[in-house]
Amino acid sequence: MAIDLASHYKDDLASKLELIRSAIQASRCISFHYYYEKGEADKLIEPCQIVFKWSDWYVFGFCRQRRDFRLYKLRRLWNLRITQEPFSPRDVPQEKRRFGSHMTDDYMVTAVYDPCVKYRLVEEYGPDCFTEQADGRLYAQWGFTTKERAVEWFLGFGHKVKVLGPPEMVERMKAALEAARNLYGT
Repeated sequence: MAIDLASHYKDDLASKLELIRSAIQASRCISFHYYYEKGEADKLIEPCQIVFKWSDWYVFGFCRQRRDFRLYKLRRLWNLRITQEPFSPRDVPQEKRRFGSHMTDDYMVTAVYDPCVKYRLVEEYGPDCFTEQADGRLYAQWGFTTKERAVEWFLGFGHKVKVLGPPEMVERMKAALEAARNLYGT
C-alpha cells in the first residue's frame, strides 16, 4: 500500500507542517497572512494541532485576535513564521475538537445531472446518492451549508446540471450564470 497525501503545493506544504510542528513543540505562537472568504488578514495563533480533514491540511489553534479556537487551512496561509512569543497550552473545550460540527447541510437543493458526471456524484456522495431517470439523467437531492456554497458546487458542473429547486436557488443560478455571461459580453 502506498499513501501520498501531497498535493499540487506539496513543496510548500512540507515546510509549513514542519514549522507548525516545531512551534507546537516549543510552545511558541505562529504568525501568518491568511486568505479567506471575507478577505485577508494577518493572524497570530497559539498552535495546538495539525489536522488532516476534508482532503486538506489545517492548523488548529487559539486565535488571539478572536479569543477563540479556530481551524486554518494551510493552503490559505502564507508568510508563516514562528514568533518569539511563548504560550501555555490551553485546555480545548470538547465541542471545539469536533471540527466542522457547527456546519450543517440543511439547505436542501434538487437537481438533475448529465450521466457523464456520474463519477463526480459517486466520488462526493456515493453510488446511492442519485436516482437514474428514464432519459438517463441523474436526479439528486442533498443539503448544503449555505446557498453560496450550493451555487459554487453547481457552477462547477457547467451545463451538465440543471437545478430544479427550491425556486430561490433556481433564481440564484440564473443570476450567477448571467453574471458569468456578462464577463464575456453579449
